Amino acid sequence: PASATLTERGRRRLDALAERLARFPEHRFRIEGYTDNVPIGDRLKERFPSNWELAAARAAAVARYFIEAHGLDPDRFEVVSYGPTRPIGPNDTPEGRRLNRRVVIRALPPLEEAP
Repeated sequence: PASATLTERGRRRLDALAERLARFPEHRFRIEGYTDNVPIGDRLKERFPSNWELAAARAAAVARYFIEAHGLDPDRFEVVSYGPTRPIGPNDTPEGRRLNRRVVIRALPPLEEAP
């Protein structure tokens, strides 16, 4: 909660995924950040004024890792923040809130080359 720092487990999962992304250089990817609906605490308000900024930071951390650790082309990524919208679990339980704190990576169609 209230963090955009990649964990060691998260980096290992992204390492495996980066190998697959590299095999499809013509594709672009949307990295979507999400949060639960718990407001940002006073301690972190300066860094993340709302869940929107936190979700954006989570998605940006993933994109930055692909680019810096794996040398993937930054033009292949877009970062989107959905904040607390679009929950996949109930926000009234710890398990549901955990499900809602996530990053989703979606493959996009290849860019068409200009004539």
